[in-house]
Amino acid sequence: MLSTFFGLEIARRGLMAQRAAMDTTSHNIANANTEGYTRQQAVHTAENPYTIPMMTQKVTPGQLGTGVTVSEIRRVRDSIIDSHVRWALGDAGYWEERSDALARVEALFPEPTDYGLQSVIGKFFNYWQDLNNNPQDPGLKAAVREAGEELTSMVKVTYGQLVDNRDGLENDLENKVDEINNLADQIAAINQAIASLGNADYKANDLMDRRDVLLDKLAAIGEIQVTSLADGQVEVRLFGEVLINGTNPPANVTGDFPLNGGSPFTVTIGTSPAVNVTTLADANAPGSLVGLESARQKVIGYINNLNELAQALITQVNAKHPDNGTTRADFFAGTDASSFSVHPDIILDVTKIDGTLALDVAGLRDDAIAALGDTTFEGFYTQLVTRIGTDVSGAADRVKSAQAVREQLQNLRQSVIGVSIDEELANLTQYQYAYQASARVVTVLDAMLDTIINRMGV
Repeated sequence: MLSTFFGLEIARRGLMAQRAAMDTTSHNIANANTEGYTRQQAVHTAENPYTIPMMTQKVTPGQLGTGVTVSEIRRVRDSIIDSHVRWALGDAGYWEERSDALARVEALFPEPTDYGLQSVIGKFFNYWQDLNNNPQDPGLKAAVREAGEELTSMVKVTYGQLVDNRDGLENDLENKVDEINNLADQIAAINQAIASLGNADYKANDLMDRRDVLLDKLAAIGEIQVTSLADGQVEVRLFGEVLINGTNPPANVTGDFPLNGGSPFTVTIGTSPAVNVTTLADANAPGSLVGLESARQKVIGYINNLNELAQALITQVNAKHPDNGTTRADFFAGTDASSFSVHPDIILDVTKIDGTLALDVAGLRDDAIAALGDTTFEGFYTQLVTRIGTDVSGAADRVKSAQAVREQLQNLRQSVIGVSIDEELANLTQYQYAYQASARVVTVLDAMLDTIINRMGV
């Protein structure tokens, strides 16, 4: 037989369930502008029914409902959209880092201007042409020497700036590796905090939101795969290798560069085989770490091209103006762009320049140089500048495309997880009325009990 207070228990459960729903709604409204917050829902579930046992009665008929309970506070989240967003974050991160790095390189080549290397190369050969008109003029010889010093100085300065840029990118890569380790520590700590609850029924929604924000940041650095584990924990793979596994300490990530800015750049995740980031950069794999390495490889290519130009100038000019051991010295000294200079003997004594060979040197301006791909010095440099410009503009275009995709997917995710103030206020009103109705049931039952207790039979 049902208890006299059976109805009161149903009403009490109604009050508690609606109050939990209102608290959840209040939490949503309070965090409407919180980064990474996922709106939550109080899931109402009918309590197990009360069955009046009778010998000939079936189980289903005759059951009485026992009210409502909040079975869980659910995060409104779509894991498929999350995976798409994280890929888009990595793709945008790749192109943003590459575009920013290459834009800094482009600033090192002020072309076309009267002060760029293109103009200086032309000026150098023009002075040799002028010297041919008066081979013994010391003033013209001095002008040739100064033009050579200007040329070598500009090549060396540009080379040094490119090397500094490459070294800066290597520092950025090392900082990204440190950032990966920092994010991995935080994610593993949240895994541990969630596991400490000891029961998957206790939804650690706010901790999971914090973890998702960190996972998004990690995805922007390198391609990750996230797998859900028991009790709300996750496994995270970076570049296919296990970085975080539940409550275990995260794998330590280290980066490795060959000496003198060489290739490849690799990262080692724990005890897994080294990941060749340079190969990933060639494939345009997502992540700002890979984007930085792609830019570094471009800069290394520019440095190599500048070395080729300096070496060709040294070889070809000295071949036309060789050292004779007495009255004439090699015009240039050095082996590449880093050591490119006018020969010390010519700097000390301008008479070491042989004006009778001026026409031969001046004629090099129009010669196709085999070491430069059968093009002229100026043509080779023009190709280098054009390639840099193309790389920069191409990366800038891809940035716009990647950012548009990222924004579209983030907006799609926000439409799922975001808090709508109008919707939450409507829900709050709905729960308020349900709460008031449950309270009214308590009032009615209280009046009924008062009748039974105080007014029946004296």
